[in-house]
Amino acid sequence: MGPRLPPAASRRSASSAAKLAAKLAALLLLIAAVTWGVLRLAPWAGSQALETVRFSRVFLDRTGAELALRPVNEEGLRRLFVERESFPADLEHIVLASEDRRFFLHPGVDPLALLRAGYQYLQHGEAVSGASTVTMQLSGLLHRRPRTPAGKIAEIVDALQLETRLRKPAILELYVNLVPMGSNVEGFPAAARLYFGRDLVDLHAAQLALLAVVPRSPSRYDPWRNPDAAGRAATRVLARLPGFDEQAAQGAIDEALLSLLDPARGGVWPFEAPHFVEFVSRQLQEEPGAPPQLPRRANLVRTTLDLGLQRRLERLLASSVGLTQEFRIGNAAGLLADPRTGEILAYAGSADFRDVEGSGQVDGVQMRRQPGSTLKPFLYAEAFELGLTPATIVPDIPLEFGSEQIYIPANFNDQYHGPLRIREALAASLNVPAVYTLQRVSVARFTHRLIDLGFTSLVEQQGRLGVSLALGGADVSLYELVQGYLSLYSDGSSAPLSWLHGRPGRPVEHWDPATASLVRDIISSNVDRAMTFGLHSALRYDFPVAIKTGTSNQFNNIWAIAFSADLAGGVWMGNFGGQTVIGAPGASFPARVLRELIRDFSTAAPLPAIQGVEEVRVCATSGMLATDRCTNVVTEYVPFGAAPPACDWHAGGLSNPVVRYPQEYRLWADRYGYRLDYQAQAPLRIISPVEDAVFYYDASAPPASQQVRIFVTGTGAAELSLENRRLFIGDLPASVFWPLERGMHLFRLHDGEQEVVRRIEVR
Repeated sequence: MGPRLPPAASRRSASSAAKLAAKLAALLLLIAAVTWGVLRLAPWAGSQALETVRFSRVFLDRTGAELALRPVNEEGLRRLFVERESFPADLEHIVLASEDRRFFLHPGVDPLALLRAGYQYLQHGEAVSGASTVTMQLSGLLHRRPRTPAGKIAEIVDALQLETRLRKPAILELYVNLVPMGSNVEGFPAAARLYFGRDLVDLHAAQLALLAVVPRSPSRYDPWRNPDAAGRAATRVLARLPGFDEQAAQGAIDEALLSLLDPARGGVWPFEAPHFVEFVSRQLQEEPGAPPQLPRRANLVRTTLDLGLQRRLERLLASSVGLTQEFRIGNAAGLLADPRTGEILAYAGSADFRDVEGSGQVDGVQMRRQPGSTLKPFLYAEAFELGLTPATIVPDIPLEFGSEQIYIPANFNDQYHGPLRIREALAASLNVPAVYTLQRVSVARFTHRLIDLGFTSLVEQQGRLGVSLALGGADVSLYELVQGYLSLYSDGSSAPLSWLHGRPGRPVEHWDPATASLVRDIISSNVDRAMTFGLHSALRYDFPVAIKTGTSNQFNNIWAIAFSADLAGGVWMGNFGGQTVIGAPGASFPARVLRELIRDFSTAAPLPAIQGVEEVRVCATSGMLATDRCTNVVTEYVPFGAAPPACDWHAGGLSNPVVRYPQEYRLWADRYGYRLDYQAQAPLRIISPVEDAVFYYDASAPPASQQVRIFVTGTGAAELSLENRRLFIGDLPASVFWPLERGMHLFRLHDGEQEVVRRIEVR
């Protein structure tokens, strides 16, 4: 034995060694801290890449049922985000057993794995095993680098920087959600849908092990194409977990392979309400003033849609188009909402989204078409705002060209009814009274009102709109129509249509409460509309429903808009290509679709109570307060304080009353051979043609047959001229026939004190 050190010397030696070890440890800690600080403070290229990572949005209906899982790019890549707290219990153990068993021990780079990989490379001259940690793989996902030594070094440095910015659980969470899994999906959550048709949380350990080996080589370990290779690799991973030996692992993997979906099925991706999902996607991403962007990883978008109602709407639209083939109606669209909140409940842009030949992917809810008579309730609402009432008389009289009626407006049944109360004119959807009312309101005022109601499509059309706007002579969308009708539902205020659950729009006041009440009362009365539609039409309900239909010229756009106490909606039918239909199908088809939906999904409760009005007894002929001479008296609603004056149309004694009509009804009486008395006093007016009327000169017809009848009313003598040419001078009322001349023309009627003008165009 050698000489022993004295105890004191031995203690001094041990103490020196301990001090040296402590100093070395402190030095290593200092180096580690400095290195960490440098890596933490140095610019990190991955920061921007991490911020731009996006995950697929999962769209849900109002109850949480899935509507769609949207790809994150145009190539169809799907990438779902699931928080670590929602991972299956075995997932982290399986991922780390497969990819990085010392994940929680290293700083982002595993020195032992690097040494082993380097030694094997020197032995075999090629890479035998990888040395990439989960952190390094995540770095590679955020930054695609060349597979060179320089690229590997950059990946190592980036992984070290990544560990200074994110904690280990966050790194593992991102890896699980981003790693490529083949077949155009990334991340375990999307792969669970693709291969097993289930949510990640529902997979058992063997299924998770099959997924865990796919990132090593998505083609080699594809469980569909190479189940044997994938199964062997997954068995080795599973055997590393407590509770599994190789035999048990093999049996579990065999069962997992049997639970794979059929490859032809291609995963379970919900496909409901595609037009609606596309619409909401656009609002979230592009539309100015849209709701705030969802958080980067919040991939669940809960919408207002009712999936049951949506499916019923789609079935009804498809079946209705099938039933209208003889009319050459090729498509349909529908939109339903809660009139109390504006929440969209169903949204179908076509009869069949998958019908490529029939342009099924065109969104008919947003497409702009002429709305026919569906704008009339807004027109009369604007008239009520200006002081007219449902009792106000409007003329339903012909506009004549020679002896033949050629200018539209013409009523649906080609009949004219003379003086009518606005209630009758709106309920029966008569065209001529609407044009006269628009002249009184003015095209500009009505257009501005519609824009305020949400008809933004009219902004660019303002300079081109004329009196035909009363009959739908503009292009608007079904979306705009339904939104507009919500303003008539209750007290004149309404929220805009909304699509995100729990985020209703703020109500905006549009009408006086009395105005909305009066229009709602008129368009919900089956008796009032009987003049045109009869008592047993598709517009009839067994409970209160406000409804209006419309057809554009040649019936190529057919509409129905309605609302009950708790369901509002609209249906359009026609052709996306604008082809005219065959025959005259009318608006009963879309009205029937709405009737079935409202009948089955509404509570049949009363509409909001009428408010701001009083009942008065009026003469049905003059619309004025009834007197003892009036032979036909009805009860009418008018706003408080807006009762009309006493009837002055009825004269004579009580036993022999005489009705004296305003002069403007002579045209109507002459057409039907009525012998009427007329009032001697009348305002100076050009009754026909209407303002901005358009006439067409037919070069093939004799010039003498192409004349327009100018009908004027007033008291005493007056002169009618056209561009300094006198056409008539004498007592009023009078009719003058003027031969057509191409161009813009201005007629002037004056009696020495007053002057009125009328502009028309001949093309």
